[in-house]
Amino acid sequence: MEAMIDYYTADLQDVTSPSFNEISMSSSVMESGGYVNITANITDDTHVETAWLNITYPDNSTMNTTMNVGSYYYNQTFTMPGTYYYYIWTVDSFGNTNKSRTYSFTIEPSLPPSSRLQVTQHSGSYISSVSNFRLQGVDNSGLWRVHYRIDNGQIKSSELNDEMHFQINSLNGYQPGKHTIEYWATDLVGNEECHKVVTYCLDVEGPNVLLDFGGPKYMNITEYYITSSTSIILAAEDDGCGVNGIIYKVDNGNWHEYTEPITIREEGVHWLVYSSTDNLGNRENAKLKVVHVDNIPPESWVEYDGLHHSDDNTIYVTSNTVLNLHAIDTGVECCGLKEIMYQLDGQGWNAYAGPFTVDREGKHVLEYYGIDNLGNHLIQSQNIVVDDSPPETTSVIPQKGYLHLFGRPIMPTMLGQTIVIGSIDVTFKGTDASGIDTVNFYVDGDLQYTAEETPFVWTWDTFVIGYRTLELVATDNLGHSTTEKMTVLRFSL
Repeated sequence: MEAMIDYYTADLQDVTSPSFNEISMSSSVMESGGYVNITANITDDTHVETAWLNITYPDNSTMNTTMNVGSYYYNQTFTMPGTYYYYIWTVDSFGNTNKSRTYSFTIEPSLPPSSRLQVTQHSGSYISSVSNFRLQGVDNSGLWRVHYRIDNGQIKSSELNDEMHFQINSLNGYQPGKHTIEYWATDLVGNEECHKVVTYCLDVEGPNVLLDFGGPKYMNITEYYITSSTSIILAAEDDGCGVNGIIYKVDNGNWHEYTEPITIREEGVHWLVYSSTDNLGNRENAKLKVVHVDNIPPESWVEYDGLHHSDDNTIYVTSNTVLNLHAIDTGVECCGLKEIMYQLDGQGWNAYAGPFTVDREGKHVLEYYGIDNLGNHLIQSQNIVVDDSPPETTSVIPQKGYLHLFGRPIMPTMLGQTIVIGSIDVTFKGTDASGIDTVNFYVDGDLQYTAEETPFVWTWDTFVIGYRTLELVATDNLGHSTTEKMTVLRFSL
């Protein structure tokens, strides 16, 4: 049996409203004159017939417009600043409607153009005569002008979209010091950037190097005297952009960068040349100083006025002998004598003020030196013996009260007489601090012989019978004398 199939028809009815899957816009905040793009993704069970966009302006006016079919978008520029509110409503082919929630976007006033100022060869806020200023503009509309003026002077403006270049220097009538630059940008719709103000200081002077010394130094009018151990110190100061560096050279040598104190080792006169630059390249005019290197101490010596005698390294004087100290500064580049110093027996140094004496008998050590204006000195030492006493007799031949036979003492005499039979070597022995210089031999007051060195001996061999007066006079190197006198009964054979 064949099956029976029934066919039925019915009218389809859509009762569901369209759906908003997504509503978006290009940006919630836009600049005046910028495009606002609102897009809606709307779906329906059958067919979306129409989508409308309702926009309320900041002044509460409204606009209704149909959105483009398909992707349902609306693209428009807005110039009124403020907040805009909008919603979308739609209807499908069966008359079902739907309304979105309310959205908003903000239109901000159009921004003015902006300017940018650049400067070359500067150090912070300091510029030089060759520093170049470059003024540029930027604007969303693409058309701008830049303007500037210096120290509230005349306003200078560029052509459309043309940057400006200028310099602040004496060629343009500007003196060293602070200068104020005011600059801004404008566009063709009347927007004007807030004015910007910067201050730059025109610095055209180089630094100033100061010369100083660490250690011995002496200045004579305009020339300097130092020693090879003296440190030469260069320090620069700058009232503007700051010091960049110092260079120097000695005599005809090469230039060197100064990084630490220097010394000059070679004795003699030298030319020190130095200069400095600041952070803008301004260079100080080179300076030249004459520097004398003096390492040689003064020569010093003692001069004796009065009785004195020298023996090896010892000087013998009396308490009346006047000592004079002298010094002179010599050498190729001497800086000059400052003073003479001395001390006696280590009792403390004194400045020499004039001649002096040493009144205490005995041995002494005199130390002295001349010192120049750099402190160069060499201590000298002198042994001094003060001798105010005559020679001291230790023995004499013939011996008083003895019988002598051909120069030999035989025995004491009964009556204490001094008797000499035959020839005899008359001899004097003694001591003295300064040394015995001479011994004179006299007979009855007549000089018979002078002995000038030890042994002090005179041979008495002349024919004599009878009493004679024998006298020996010993004199030291300072003129002090001792006399030995006796009566001698003499028999010549």
